[in-house]
Amino acid sequence: MEQSNFEVNVRYFGVLELYAGTRSKFVRLPENSTLQDLMDLLERENPPAYKNLFKQNKAGGTFFRVMINEKLINESNFSIQLDQNDVVAFLPGISGGGPIISNNPS
Repeated sequence: MEQSNFEVNVRYFGVLELYAGTRSKFVRLPENSTLQDLMDLLERENPPAYKNLFKQNKAGGTFFRVMINEKLINESNFSIQLDQNDVVAFLPGISGGGPIISNNPS
């Protein structure tokens, strides 16, 4: 019996678009694929610089954020199952900012 496939729309934002070489694309996945399955496929298909995005940084997190259908997905939930027509967005991680320093003496 042949396994059915489905498509998801993958979108890249910010600098991730440069690494992926595109702003968006449709990706065909086997039935019951997870977000991690998609990420593994994308890692295999893209140039070496792209692969570094999927590695963890020194703090144990990734260098990007993921949204599915405009909902932020926690790194611990990359096993979430994808469905036909899902929109998976990869956004650059947000960094910077030190402690807020007040100029008002207390």
